Amino acid sequence: MRTAARPVPARRVAQRRIRNTAAAFALVALALIPVLLRTVVRPVPPPAGPDPARWVAKRRIRHAAMAFALVALVLNGQALLDGTRASTYGWARDANIAVLTPIARVVSFLGLDRPRRELNEAFHPAAPGAAPVAGQAPAGDPSVPANPGSPTTIAAAAADPGTGPAAVPGAATTIPAAATVPAETPIATVPVAATPTATVPADAIPAPAPRIPSAADKLRVLIVGDSFMESLGASIERALLDTGVAAPIRYYKPATGLSRPDVYDWPLAMTQSAADLDPEVVIVMLGGNDAQNLVDASGAPIEFGTDPWIAEYAARVGAMLAVLAGRSVYWIGLPPMRSGTFSARVQVLDRVYEAEAAVHPGAHYVSTWEMFGDANGGYQTYLPGAGGDTERVRAEDGVHFSRAGADWLSALIVALIQADFGVVAP
Repeated sequence: MRTAARPVPARRVAQRRIRNTAAAFALVALALIPVLLRTVVRPVPPPAGPDPARWVAKRRIRHAAMAFALVALVLNGQALLDGTRASTYGWARDANIAVLTPIARVVSFLGLDRPRRELNEAFHPAAPGAAPVAGQAPAGDPSVPANPGSPTTIAAAAADPGTGPAAVPGAATTIPAAATVPAETPIATVPVAATPTATVPADAIPAPAPRIPSAADKLRVLIVGDSFMESLGASIERALLDTGVAAPIRYYKPATGLSRPDVYDWPLAMTQSAADLDPEVVIVMLGGNDAQNLVDASGAPIEFGTDPWIAEYAARVGAMLAVLAGRSVYWIGLPPMRSGTFSARVQVLDRVYEAEAAVHPGAHYVSTWEMFGDANGGYQTYLPGAGGDTERVRAEDGVHFSRAGADWLSALIVALIQADFGVVAP
């Protein structure tokens, strides 16, 4: 008598899939390296000298490096093309696309990019309920790129004394810099001719009435954004779970934003996610990749920081908030950057976020400058912690947050949600 096979746990299936993918990577690499060495590298006799063996060893190292570079280009052709498409408009982008497009097509036709796609699907699942980007094929199609009311400030809530800064700033107070904090690049003047303005949408949905969540009926929270949400989102997720009355879902997509809907359409993705998940709270942090020129619907370029640029970008932020209407949205502003030029551009983005949040019911703008900037609004790598010790709050790249910095900001975000929804801190 035949019996039904026991179902294989999903975790074991995922592990087996990863092992098979890794084995495929290894086999492809081992198969291609000898071929590349035989066809690309021709034997050359060593020069006359006292140590020909050393020359031969150096030459072999160079050849091996060339072979590995070619293998990497083959296996990552589509990924390189996707990254190039997401880069800033210009001649360098056009030239790189022209070179990488035929390579990616050949790689996809031969199926050589399948191992990478398998790993991406295993480690980077699609957004929960997210719809594909307009004009792109469903995931796995190798022929198409896979990339598919008033403002709330830091003074609105007290930071957690166990994880936050030594003192909570007031309405006009900034965190004092410690004596040991190194001097950083001062912020540059913002090159903007006009202050962004926003009008209340005619069809604006009234702000939702916050409810008091419980362990039996948890608060549904969606955490979304670009690479900032990799560390910050994880900290927010942990802090929300610690309350015992929140059910957070986190989704972040690096190298995306509102400036390049051709790479990833956030409003479209959020339309589907909001419909499927029905979050009551949405926490957003975008803009790390948006300080660049835009292209309007007709294909005409719009220079960053100009009045037309501000109007266009504000419309995109407004469209994102309109999609999330009827929910409580906490839009986290960008912090000061180590580069003074980048900090100046970030201020342009933050002003747009603040102006749009002010006119969309249920939306709150959360400023990060008071928490992470010095008395003049400049960048700080280190800040004094609750115990008096100096803590590193920014990552090595001078852009993202460190684990401590992410924990500080997450404590603020969760405190705001707790205050708005009447949640008692654990």
